[in-house]
Amino acid sequence: MNRPNHKCCVTLGSAMALLAVTFADVAASPVIRSVSVDRPHVAVFERLTLDVDLAAEYDNPFDPEQIALDAEVTGPAGRTNTTPGFLYQPFRRDDTATRSHRTVATDKPRWQLRLSFAQPGVHRIVVRLRDRSGQVRSEPYSVQVQAADKPGMIRRSDRDHRYFVTDRGESWFAVGANVCWGETWSDQGRRIFVYDEWFGRYAEAGCNFARLWLSPGWNDLCLVTRESGYDRIDLQRAWHLDYVLELAEKHDLRLMLCIDSFNVLRSTQRLYGDWENSPLHPDHGGPVGRPREFFTGEPMRRAYRNRLRYLVARYGYSPHVFAWEFFNEVDIVDEYDSAAVTAWHREMARHLRALDPHDHLITTSFAHPPGDPAVDALEELDFVQTHHYEARDIAAMMERDLRAKAAARTKPHFHGEFGISHSGQETAKMDPTGVHLHNGLYASVGQGHAGAPMTWWWDSYVHPQNLYPLYAAFVRWIDGFDFVAQEPRPASVRFEWTDASDKQVPLRAWGLLGRGRGLLWVQSPQYTWPRATTADDRPQPVTDARLVVQEVPPGDWTVEAWDTHKGEVLASRRLTVGADGLLRIELPSVAWDAAFRLARCAD
Repeated sequence: MNRPNHKCCVTLGSAMALLAVTFADVAASPVIRSVSVDRPHVAVFERLTLDVDLAAEYDNPFDPEQIALDAEVTGPAGRTNTTPGFLYQPFRRDDTATRSHRTVATDKPRWQLRLSFAQPGVHRIVVRLRDRSGQVRSEPYSVQVQAADKPGMIRRSDRDHRYFVTDRGESWFAVGANVCWGETWSDQGRRIFVYDEWFGRYAEAGCNFARLWLSPGWNDLCLVTRESGYDRIDLQRAWHLDYVLELAEKHDLRLMLCIDSFNVLRSTQRLYGDWENSPLHPDHGGPVGRPREFFTGEPMRRAYRNRLRYLVARYGYSPHVFAWEFFNEVDIVDEYDSAAVTAWHREMARHLRALDPHDHLITTSFAHPPGDPAVDALEELDFVQTHHYEARDIAAMMERDLRAKAAARTKPHFHGEFGISHSGQETAKMDPTGVHLHNGLYASVGQGHAGAPMTWWWDSYVHPQNLYPLYAAFVRWIDGFDFVAQEPRPASVRFEWTDASDKQVPLRAWGLLGRGRGLLWVQSPQYTWPRATTADDRPQPVTDARLVVQEVPPGDWTVEAWDTHKGEVLASRRLTVGADGLLRIELPSVAWDAAFRLARCAD
């Protein structure tokens, strides 16, 4: 290849710039012909895209040992980090009659870098390209990053292990659902474009969170397919994920990106197994002769590390990537070996942490509620999840799961999946109005979870039953409560009868009491989905009861009674707490539940 021995000229327009490139060794080095920048300045946490026209020698563009494109970014404080580049191909939506709502390529693949910046000021960018013959670096390019009031990335709180916070400092309580794939089985369906409606509905309800799967192959968000091969990326599916992530950014939804699911390491002879159909299988060019080799074999581990690099390169710029999740339900792969899986998670988490300049959160998940304590305990994993199905009493189940997780004593925890059956249609028949979903939402607050439990069956239950208003009512109730700044503790409560009798009150309550705010939820434990869904079997209302909140700071408090189904204030009273620290709240007739918001009055 003829490589010119000169520097490219530098120009700067209103929306594009060309970076100067120096060729250190023109006879042996790869070539950066030009780097175009999509804008001359950006705000903090806003994406800056660099298109790189390059020449290099490689067989696999997804193997950094063959070709590695990187941006070295030096911030105003002098700290330098590296963001990897990636191969990109543009696509567009195709609404022709024969291929309804599919996507088609609009140009050939090209190389890109995607950057974002956490601090305002001048940042210096140097583009670096390496192949097996050598390395070349560009002249530095400076970008002005403007200050903006944006929340930034989500982190673990260093003040309270139970919760998450934003870079800006406020607490972030996750509220959302699994929305793991679009319509995948019908060529005439909306495919990934169904997210336009789904994300719009969740955002309208006030949700801030969703979970996506990037596996198995039948999922239109799967990045590694039989067409791509086990060690490469399907560029069309990667564009699909671009589309969904950008939609999440538009609606201010944070995404947990689940990289793999048990299906690809579980035989088709077992429920939901897809290993024999996956690109990992030897029949399709993969190196995984048996499932355990995914975790132990170096060819697959190297391919996985390269996939992590691609994920960070293409999507790591975004604050709306809440977390990387290595596996969905890794404990039900064939040949599960705790020691091997623990070692693999430690290795991959360390590798991912070193790659990711924005240090997104990292997690994994298990099918069985106890999980694997050895994996959960890894300091390399940032939070703990539980999956739980078929519990009759959702609220009690959630509390038991949290208490049973040793790792949750030092890390945030929430239920990454929950439900009452393994079918959306069956769930709709069993609980058409979402009693179990409602109870799970409200129980999560007082029990000390880092977020609300994430229901399954978004496409065949939540959407067709129009259960979005359940989220909207819940979000309005918790709105404005800072789970970290309030330094909340579990509310200590008891019940009394207003007629001073010694009856047993068939109610229970969970709540948080903070420095000047509180959230309380009272529920009839009999009002769960098996009973509440049948009018003839619903429990009788509890009347003449009083909720006594203990250890409340003395003074005047405003107590709002909330309608948990409409998300509205029913009544507001000003009550005084004396030296005994008791706040007595007269309860309305409670057939199902009642909720309260407390606020200490200014002196």
